[in-house]
Amino acid sequence: MALGSQSGQQIGRNKYMYRRRKGRSGKWMVVLVVLAGGGVLFWLSLPGPRSTQASQEPTRALVERATAQPATNEPRTAATPPSRPSVAPPQAPPSSPPLATAPNSPPRGATLPAEQASEASSRADRASELLAGGLGMATDVPARAATGTTDPAAVTVVVDAPGSTGATDRLDELEELAGRDPISARSKLTELVIAGDLPPGEAFRARMILNRLGEILMFDPSVLPQDPFAAKYVVQPGDSLSRIAKNANLKSEWMMIKRINRITNPNSIRVGQSLKIPVGTFHAVVSKSDYLLDLFLENDQGRVLIASCPVGLGEFDATPVGRFVVREQSKLINPQWRNPRTGEFFYSDDPENPIGERWIGIRGIDETNQELLGYGIHGTIDADSIGRMESMGCIRMHDPDVKLVYDALTERGSIIEIRP
Repeated sequence: MALGSQSGQQIGRNKYMYRRRKGRSGKWMVVLVVLAGGGVLFWLSLPGPRSTQASQEPTRALVERATAQPATNEPRTAATPPSRPSVAPPQAPPSSPPLATAPNSPPRGATLPAEQASEASSRADRASELLAGGLGMATDVPARAATGTTDPAAVTVVVDAPGSTGATDRLDELEELAGRDPISARSKLTELVIAGDLPPGEAFRARMILNRLGEILMFDPSVLPQDPFAAKYVVQPGDSLSRIAKNANLKSEWMMIKRINRITNPNSIRVGQSLKIPVGTFHAVVSKSDYLLDLFLENDQGRVLIASCPVGLGEFDATPVGRFVVREQSKLINPQWRNPRTGEFFYSDDPENPIGERWIGIRGIDETNQELLGYGIHGTIDADSIGRMESMGCIRMHDPDVKLVYDALTERGSIIEIRP
């Protein structure tokens, strides 16, 4: 027996009912389309940016920024105003302020750094690099550290002083002589520096040449014939560098032999080896006005300048003047130090130790400075203090330079003269 849902009448009725529902649905679709079309027309009639235009604005701004010309100091032509005032035109990046001509801030205690003086200062900087070359001296020392002046007018006079043409010609001759007869050139240049008659810029140049000659004549293992300030020593059985210094009556530390002969291992010397040793006593002359330490070697044949190094001095002109000697048992390597003002203590090899890696204690031998015992020559961890008055009165040097002075000066006759 067939169920009522399976009868032919029911099936037909269902089919009929389905057709009626389908027809009604089509009418509603037409109504919806008409309404949607009316909404679109209404939306299009409204003012304001379209969705496509709004999405393109950032892209156009980026393109205009990317293609904008670099900012200059010349006036720019005004751009054509856009059709839509509500959208601001893209602005080109503002022009950068001009860079400062001097990379460093003025040194403390100086009226104006020498780097800002003039082209003369630039030439002095280049000369400073040459002066520093070969002795391990820092090449970033400002011109004031080598020339000893912080006055921009003085820097100009240093190089371009009127009447210096004759001195320049003289130095040209001596520099040419250095290529043919370096021993004679060294003596003549030293005489000019000691006499003090050269204009400051030419005196600086003379020291520059002497530094180069020092590398050839002193800090090189070879011994030039007829050089009265160098000799040969042949290593004997049982010798050591310290014993050689004693046997040869060396007036410097045994490390000077190591330095001159470029010996990396003091225990590597061999019997029969020929070593170069300095002949004479080393002395130092510090010029406070020039911020320079000149290292001389002297014997009965005279005196020659072998190195010139920049120094830092005591704040408020606290570095004393006069003649000094190396104080007994006062030369220290990697010294400990206690700040006498604050009591702060620094151990050996402390990277924060302001004394650096060498200390040379000095004592006065003039009537005016015999009571001065706490001063010395030492290194520094503050390279910017070289060429300035920032210490407590001692003489500061770059560590490579103070190591050279440490090897040279001894208690056995070395004189340190500090001049105004």
